[in-house]
Amino acid sequence: MWQLIEHYYSQNYTVFWLAEFFHSWPHISYNGLKKQDSTFDPTNQKYIESLIFWAAVPILWLLLTLVLSLFFSCCLCCKRRRSLDPSRARLSVNCPQRFLIIASFVCLGLLGVGYYGNETTAIGIHHFINSANGINDTVTNVDYKINKIEDDLGSIIPSEVASLESELRKNVSNTTALGIMLEMTASLTQASEMAAANLTEISEKISLSGLDSSQLISNIKYYDYFRWMGMTLILTFQVVTCLFILLAASKASRYLLVLSSILCIVCILMIWCLVGAELFIEVGLGDLCVDPSQYIMTETSKKSEISQDVLEYYIQCTDSSLNPFSLAITEANNYLASAHKSVFSLEGMVREYAPSSQTYVDAVGVALADVSEYTQHVTALVDCTGIHKDYITALNGICYHTIAGVGFLLVSGIVLGLLITLVLCMSSTLAARIARRKINYEVDQEDPFLPTPNSTATLERFRRRGQEPTDSARVTPPLAPISPTRPHSQHGFGRSVPSPPRYHRYEPIPWP
Repeated sequence: MWQLIEHYYSQNYTVFWLAEFFHSWPHISYNGLKKQDSTFDPTNQKYIESLIFWAAVPILWLLLTLVLSLFFSCCLCCKRRRSLDPSRARLSVNCPQRFLIIASFVCLGLLGVGYYGNETTAIGIHHFINSANGINDTVTNVDYKINKIEDDLGSIIPSEVASLESELRKNVSNTTALGIMLEMTASLTQASEMAAANLTEISEKISLSGLDSSQLISNIKYYDYFRWMGMTLILTFQVVTCLFILLAASKASRYLLVLSSILCIVCILMIWCLVGAELFIEVGLGDLCVDPSQYIMTETSKKSEISQDVLEYYIQCTDSSLNPFSLAITEANNYLASAHKSVFSLEGMVREYAPSSQTYVDAVGVALADVSEYTQHVTALVDCTGIHKDYITALNGICYHTIAGVGFLLVSGIVLGLLITLVLCMSSTLAARIARRKINYEVDQEDPFLPTPNSTATLERFRRRGQEPTDSARVTPPLAPISPTRPHSQHGFGRSVPSPPRYHRYEPIPWP
């Protein structure tokens, strides 16, 4: 994957093209719509407003999407009312059904990209945390070693030298030899003090006073866990939604489609809010990763007393870089060598003039050996190689893994949001085209007013009734003449009724 984004690990940091891409976006403050400086500065209110401007763009698109979806639903409802005419053919459901099935699989693929981006982001943050802890451990180890050196040179060796001088004054009767040995002990004490002073200078230059990032690292680790867990749950909910859409489209069920539309609306709200947050982070990371060294040096000078030459030494760490601790380490080693020479000379004279004082000389020699070993460790630790490697690894974690992971989340979120919007519209269309399910009522087959079982004939009868002329234009046909021989009529319901009674014109009876 890193070959795809043209990333190769190296000893020095190179700017990722994705960081340059997001850094090139115009930084516009939402307050006044004025263009701002793109230099990464989270303490600047105007700069934060320029990031919020880009975060608000997906939110505005979300509002527009909801309005358009509502307008589409209203139009679809009006169109559905006009389509209730039984003489019009019902539209096919195959096209929207197939679209929903294909879109569901595409959504699942996009969610796979989102899972990958979430994991890549977590890996980058994990690398950053480990590298930052490595830098803190290195500096803490330097402080520990120098404190041990100061303890040995400042308390153990002077105590042993004072005991040695007291024994020499008691046991050595030769004043000349005693004077020489006391001069050696004085030289030993002075060399120890000078070595301790030079090593203390190293500790002061590299001290983390005011710059301890252990609390910041702990907070990043804590919040990243919940970020990863929350994003995983959101992606899982979206997977369930896509599977539910697939089920609803396969079964062509109106109720499942309505429920899937509700889930789509929830997904759209989640997706575009997340896209806004991811765009905020991505533009900020792009600004940081274009020139991270300048930001680190500026913030360090504000919060700590570390000199600029020390920071440049660890950040650049080239073959031509001058070690700012080399002079102090060289002088400390020279003073330790002088102290070792004094101990070696003392050891020979004490063995000759005061053998009982040999234990004090041996104790001083052991303490100096420990100091020399600690000094070698400090020399290796303050070298720029280890800290610079951790620094580059931390930058690669943030400016390559994390920015690429958030980029995957951003792209998948944008495409997924647009696709689910189409799925929402198509679900409503498919639900409108699906015929309502007939409800089987219990009817009495002996009911004389029961319509014919042929529904087509019933609809045709209603249609013809609608085409009958109005009452004003309706012509009443003449009554049929009454036949005296008319048989009993038969109704369509199978029951016989007698013929109506016969009426005769009244004729008067003639008088006789």
